[in-house]
Amino acid sequence: MNPRLMFYSFGDFFLIAMWFKNFTLITTGFIVIMCLVMVYFMLFTDLMIETMNGTKRIAFIVVMLIYAAFRSYRLYKLLQNN
Repeated sequence: MNPRLMFYSFGDFFLIAMWFKNFTLITTGFIVIMCLVMVYFMLFTDLMIETMNGTKRIAFIVVMLIYAAFRSYRLYKLLQNN
């Protein structure tokens, strides 16, 4: 076994933490964009019209908008802490 794999220095943990923070930022941004894209398609196209119509469709759109707003707020707070 490689002895380098058994011991980590402080610099290694710092690099891992930086990578994880960047991964979190990118993932959160992607989720927000995908929520908004889904809302757009649900509002302005006939996507899933045969399975979701009426109140279910509107409720799904509202839930997606609330989730996108929540994730945007969390992204804003994460960027503020940087």
